[in-house]
Amino acid sequence: MALIWAEGFTGEKALAPLWRRHAVALARSQDRSLSPSDRGAAIVEAEDTKIIYDNTVAEAEAALAQTATREELRTHALVVGVGRYKNAGIKALTTSVHGAWAFADWMLRRFHHLNRPLGSVELILSPSDSLGDWKPSPEAAEKLGLTDGSSTTTLPVEAATFTNIKNAFNRWLKRAGTHLDNAAFFYFSGHGLWKSEPFLLPEDAQIAKRIEGFDNLIDVQQTQINMFNTQPSVQCFFIDACQEVISQLVENPTTRPPALVLWTPANAPVIPDRDAWRYEGAFPSRKAFGPADSAPFFTQELVACLERRGAAPAKIANAWRVTTSSLKEALEAAWRWREEADREAQGIKFSTAAPGSSSTTATLCHIQGSPEVIVEVRCHPATAMPRAKLFVESGGVRSPRPQPLPSPWYTTVTQGDCSAGAEFEASAALATTPENFEARPPVHPVQLMVQPRV
Repeated sequence: MALIWAEGFTGEKALAPLWRRHAVALARSQDRSLSPSDRGAAIVEAEDTKIIYDNTVAEAEAALAQTATREELRTHALVVGVGRYKNAGIKALTTSVHGAWAFADWMLRRFHHLNRPLGSVELILSPSDSLGDWKPSPEAAEKLGLTDGSSTTTLPVEAATFTNIKNAFNRWLKRAGTHLDNAAFFYFSGHGLWKSEPFLLPEDAQIAKRIEGFDNLIDVQQTQINMFNTQPSVQCFFIDACQEVISQLVENPTTRPPALVLWTPANAPVIPDRDAWRYEGAFPSRKAFGPADSAPFFTQELVACLERRGAAPAKIANAWRVTTSSLKEALEAAWRWREEADREAQGIKFSTAAPGSSSTTATLCHIQGSPEVIVEVRCHPATAMPRAKLFVESGGVRSPRPQPLPSPWYTTVTQGDCSAGAEFEASAALATTPENFEARPPVHPVQLMVQPRV
């Protein structure tokens, strides 16, 4: 178990320090370079610290269940990052683990919901050998209770094997399912494949060879479909993984995809007002992208949209909401913005799916302060685009497009009064009048009417 944070459990009952104490003792108990007496002492310490941790987790889960009985809603997160693979044929990753770190850090530090605050965070990681254990930011470390005065605080967690992920998934749904109107966030970053639907690869995934078949792949779509009658009603999956097609999958003759589910439905009625989405860092049959030393581009944009760019159009009760549908719209524009803004992001394309039933639009979080707005600027007729030097002005500052391109331009501004326009070389004999507008989130379209210069 790697529940690292639960609401209200601080000080001596902070979960992360208790878990770290157990993980360190467990590692010592398996260190054969130690003397038998030292290893024996470590084994006893590992057992004792595991009992303390498990008992405190049980208290935390009981407290969260009591919170639900008082009609107090909470958001529960399960974060999985896979960078190390046991199968030698599966390449190790670093960006995926950076992504899990970044998302967990954001949930702990900056997640904000007026009526459904953070209830718990569980973290499962298989970092590559070059990365080592998680080094939370100072702010996250403080929230976790890891304030030991060190600037290099680390936190070991459970390996992201199929069994560990499935067990954590069941614990996460049990915590989140204590109230119908809670929210459950599942984040996964690692390798992925696609054959009519996406599959995720935990640390111990097996890719088929001539003498052995697929094993331990996760069928994320069927898992979501199986949750049609499972609380809570808000279920969001954030999947930062490739959806590549490989020959072994194409040649596999089985009628059912060679992957396993994380959840099997019990006998219960369908949840009528359910909002279940999956936001993905890759389009079917395509790759996800990211730098080796930072979070993948999808995770970067996901966090930016949840924190400031994905607001719904209307401000309600003096607060900007990020809803499941406004996040979808913002992410669709964000990959276009990122593809043009970053040379390393060429070829990216995010995607969104709502498997099973989704009959309402939930608020995922609230933005603190003024939101950013993604602006889509285009010219009419479209033939003027390759010659248009586009610009936007916001807060008295003009931001130009780096170069004319035939595609629409996606850029960001602060919500409020703005203008957009285009300039042309004299030889183009074209002109347009700047358009003033109030930028409204999540994506504000602007079309500039271009006329022959008189």
